Amino acid sequence: MRMEFQVFHSDTVVTARGQERFKIQPWGVAGGQCGTTGSAVVNPDTPLARDIGKIDALPLGPGAVVRICGPSGGGYGDPFDRAPDLVALDVRAGLVSDAAARESYGVVLVDGGVEPRATSDLRADMRAQRGPRREFDYGPFREQLEARWPVDISAECALLANSLPPGFSARLCQAHDVRRDSPGRATGGQLWPTWTRRGKRYDSDSAAPWVTLTRRPAASPPTGV
Repeated sequence: MRMEFQVFHSDTVVTARGQERFKIQPWGVAGGQCGTTGSAVVNPDTPLARDIGKIDALPLGPGAVVRICGPSGGGYGDPFDRAPDLVALDVRAGLVSDAAARESYGVVLVDGGVEPRATSDLRADMRAQRGPRREFDYGPFREQLEARWPVDISAECALLANSLPPGFSARLCQAHDVRRDSPGRATGGQLWPTWTRRGKRYDSDSAAPWVTLTRRPAASPPTGV
């Protein structure tokens, strides 16, 4: 889904809810490929274009254009098993490009029609190079995330998060956003009234995050979020 609109009124504020899958691709299942992420771009196709990600409250002036693209669904089943004629139909319907038909489905089209021999040869070559498909395709972003955030640590953090009082997650996110957007200004004193963390801490480029969390009276704000 793609939606594009232009603002004509001064002091316009755009809000949106329910935007998901802007970083982690939708899963592919039973050999299907992961889907594509969504995007929100202000003034697309211009030198002033900027991808703003999820929208909370977006102030805009007259003339600004916003393009919002929703994520696609993940695929079900090996794309090389899809009937070539159905892929050609998707291309004619504008759902799949000629390039995607070839690169993702292994279907060779000429003037909108399927070339059976070329398609069969291409699919055989692509299958040999690709190897067997996995049951789930989580997409490259999640794979990179899990490489840096191991499953055992994720499970420990999930247990801790479930034990936190209501509203604490919002405080945590608020503290993180303040520190990210205004380095050196955030104190965190009111955002972290009774919770702190203790244990080994890693920089953002390390292979794993900090590993131990505990609840105790906070003598001072945490050193980083």
